[in-house]
Amino acid sequence: EHAHCVAAMFGPMAPPNTGVVAIQNLGDDVRGWRISATGVVLELDASFRIVKKLKLVGQPAKVHRHTAFVSGMFNSQLEASKFEGASVRTVSGIRGTIKKAIKPGTIEGGRDGTFRATFEDKILVSDLVFLRAWVAVDLPHFYNPVTNLLAAQQSHSNRAPKKHKAKAAAAAAAAAEA
Repeated sequence: EHAHCVAAMFGPMAPPNTGVVAIQNLGDDVRGWRISATGVVLELDASFRIVKKLKLVGQPAKVHRHTAFVSGMFNSQLEASKFEGASVRTVSGIRGTIKKAIKPGTIEGGRDGTFRATFEDKILVSDLVFLRAWVAVDLPHFYNPVTNLLAAQQSHSNRAPKKHKAKAAAAAAAAAEA
């Protein structure tokens, strides 16, 4: 229920170990409010990097001893060439390395994005080949300080006065004229 997590956010500078509270919605039309998250500042760093795990899957098109031609993992030869040298693994646990991207139509059953990989042991055509990669995620740089929503409500001068105050205001105006 109470899992710990790390969050990156933009805001005013605060020293480490300063308490942070996050409130989901504060507005004039909201009657109640609720605390969404609490925590502490761990560090101040404007150059952080957030990555997410990416798992790509491909199938062997042809297998020759320790070498296999894998297709279906990438969409183009350019994509496959960017991952040359990356380590791959099969479902059965056999490790391998991407050697070279293959031109489309070079091998039978190989489509665009097919590559040649070498493995520690012979793999089966029925094996699946996985590539684990980390992709950088861009965090939008947005900070909008809101300081007036926690302050006491101010009276609005453009509102019509309430009825009991209207009678008192009319009596005061009549007394001022006299």
